[in-house]
Amino acid sequence: MSIEHFIKKEKNLKFLILRMKPVGDTILATPFFYVLKRKFPDCHITVVVNSPFAEMINNNPYCDEILAYDKKKPFSFLVKMFFRKFDISIDLMNNPRTSQITLFAWAKYRFGQNKGRNFFYNKKADLNESLRDTFVVDNTLKMLLPLGIEKPYYEFYYKPDKLSIEFARDFLDKCHIKDKIIGLNISATTDVQRWPTDKFIELGKKLEKETRYFVLLLWGPEDKNLIENIELQLSSEMKFKVIPSTTLNQLGAFIDNCNLLVTGDGGPKHMAVAMNIPTLTIYGGVNAIEWNPTDTKRFPYLTSSIDCYPCNNKKACRFNTLECLHQISVDRVFETIVEIS
Repeated sequence: MSIEHFIKKEKNLKFLILRMKPVGDTILATPFFYVLKRKFPDCHITVVVNSPFAEMINNNPYCDEILAYDKKKPFSFLVKMFFRKFDISIDLMNNPRTSQITLFAWAKYRFGQNKGRNFFYNKKADLNESLRDTFVVDNTLKMLLPLGIEKPYYEFYYKPDKLSIEFARDFLDKCHIKDKIIGLNISATTDVQRWPTDKFIELGKKLEKETRYFVLLLWGPEDKNLIENIELQLSSEMKFKVIPSTTLNQLGAFIDNCNLLVTGDGGPKHMAVAMNIPTLTIYGGVNAIEWNPTDTKRFPYLTSSIDCYPCNNKKACRFNTLECLHQISVDRVFETIVEIS
């Protein structure tokens, strides 16, 4: 039976979507939920995500079920999948772990990319040719072509939970903020995604003195060793504050209170985009065209003019200089903020 005939015959399709990566990639998967629900309103969508990131989609209205994957118990998870019944699985990662889950779930139609481990998939998409000159979401949505979905309209979805919203609001109330807020996110997964922290501090002080913004410094667990020193530097600043330690959703709640976010490429940037917060992204070696939304008026970005850009290396600088990030000056970022605010 062809997939076209199968889709017409089945009224309540059961989809399994695999996206077991960190925060940003989890949010980048939400357009798939939206598009599938618009095309098949009665379908049931189950999403597999690594357990630490399940909270990012807990209240997503287009996701019917979340299966949180525990890395410490892979076999028991695979056994559970064996007894589930899915019509169509869509593996957005094609790595060994998601391929195993695809195999054990054994849906009738198994979507994956045409690059290695092809045994696990019977519907393969060739995405590699245009990967570097197309926004990653537009590119991966091509996987849905066999379902009759071509160049679909889509939306991201992310919303912090109520308790996280209250946590952020309590802190901001104590700061007696009357001005608009600009968030500066120093958090990054790797150094090649992180604009230097001292530049963020310099930018924050410049914004405090020369604009009407209240400045919030956002950070994550990996920045904890820096924060005490930064807080000492800012102790005398009236309109430049460091947020407290947060969960992912609490960080999202702070971002949601910002009128503008300045950040490197990573999870907080995608959280802001999903909440439609104007976001200026500073890129290191990563290709901005691939990872930045196409609406560059609302979501502008800055890159360096260094010859090796983009190297697309997310782990380390091959020259150990991070010149692509150091080359982007505080004045250039400040001028861009003035232009878009």
